[in-house]
Amino acid sequence: MFSVLLLALLPLLVLGPPPHADVLPGQQAVREERIVELAGRAKEAMSSGRFEEAAKLYEEILVAHPDEAGLHMNLGMARAMAGQPRAALPALERAAQLDPSLLPAQLFLGTVYLDLGEPERAVAPLEKVVAEQHDNTQAAQALGEALLQIERFDEAAERFERLTEVAPQSPSGWAGLGRSYEGGARRSFGELQEIAPGSPYVSLIVAEVMVATRKLPQAFALYREAQKALPELPGVHEAIADIYAASGQADWAASERANARKMAPDCGRKRAACAFLKGELTQAVRLTNGERTAEASYWRTRALNQLATQAFARLERLPPSVELHAVRARIAADQNRSLDAVEELRAALVLAPDDPSLERELAMALHLARDHEAVLPVAEKLLAVASDDPELIFLYGSALLDAQQVDRAIPYLERAVDAVAAPVEAQAALGRALMLKGEAAAAIPHLEAALSTDEDGSLYYQLAQAYQRSKRPTDARAALEKYRDIKERIDAQKTEAGASPPKITPP
Repeated sequence: MFSVLLLALLPLLVLGPPPHADVLPGQQAVREERIVELAGRAKEAMSSGRFEEAAKLYEEILVAHPDEAGLHMNLGMARAMAGQPRAALPALERAAQLDPSLLPAQLFLGTVYLDLGEPERAVAPLEKVVAEQHDNTQAAQALGEALLQIERFDEAAERFERLTEVAPQSPSGWAGLGRSYEGGARRSFGELQEIAPGSPYVSLIVAEVMVATRKLPQAFALYREAQKALPELPGVHEAIADIYAASGQADWAASERANARKMAPDCGRKRAACAFLKGELTQAVRLTNGERTAEASYWRTRALNQLATQAFARLERLPPSVELHAVRARIAADQNRSLDAVEELRAALVLAPDDPSLERELAMALHLARDHEAVLPVAEKLLAVASDDPELIFLYGSALLDAQQVDRAIPYLERAVDAVAAPVEAQAALGRALMLKGEAAAAIPHLEAALSTDEDGSLYYQLAQAYQRSKRPTDARAALEKYRDIKERIDAQKTEAGASPPKITPP
């Protein structure tokens, strides 16, 4: 979404004539008059959205003034706005090198790095801007995004929190803050799973997620099991009371809250728990930071989750925005609601047409929703700009394959597989395509490479067929046996899920 930010930065262009143009004599003065004319035309072209034309004009001016940092910055901006961020980099880097104090150049440079998916490189120039211009909300937003993308969640949260203080109506501030807390919560939960895998603390976090997705009976069962293992852990009675209340059992909820009051924690020993239960969430995070115990990770995860929820709630209270729809789409995707994610991303694109990052997310959401016909034009448009992007190449090839255009799909899938950052799913798709072409032997290495993604046994089944057609009966029997094992496990899980669901029982 940072191409939108680039538009907001256009007023910062250096648009005047080169210094001292009015004192140059003779033919040089005539030449400078020509340069002033070119600068005026470039300004008008930028203002009218004719960015390619403006870039050519700035290149012509730079022949006469190759060391003017502002002109290099203008050229970089023109290239970026023309949809050529990679071509914009040399000019912006040169501008920052010629005049490190030219803060607009540093801001443009960091923003373009973000558009190119290079957040690590974006941090340094953006930090220079923020250090000098504390109230620059554009720089704060970009820096927060860069820190978020490289998973420096605590620092990102600090940046976005300051942004919400300076600009409380900024949707990007609240969206970024929520995402930063969300990322921190994921990391904290991962640490909890490392410290105490399968522990009641893990079950309690899972139960909290189930409550958020309205799976109340399943959450209730997990809370009761964890309560038996951790009878003195604060907060569990309150969580069960909330489930009773949400289920319409007010009397049961009141009884459970009464039990909670009888078990008030010792705040001298359980400082993080007390801070959380009082709603002092930031304090709960501070008290547990750096402490690698299961209980500390549990309270830190809960506090960060709650902080994220509060930030997203503030975003919901603002007028509709690109950020609001993008957050809703991300939440829907996390909950495997791909069609809802598609709807939200399309709404975001109404507000920010042609935004490449939103279009990329839309292509992925359409892929997960298995709307392959809709993927094709979106991915094709993105590939016109980023022709070497492995993920886009895979999405396009996969969509062609599912549209039964096997011959067209194979070259794209081969390119995706050969890329340095090749998606594992590309191996599976290429294996499927080669099987459809009747090239079983060629399909085998690709199907084998993708087995780690086989959740339903379908890849093992295809691999068994490929082995059989390639006269490798022993390997075929082994793959088929693996397929049967996976299928039996899935059938058993379906049977278990079809049994009587857990019930919400009285206290």
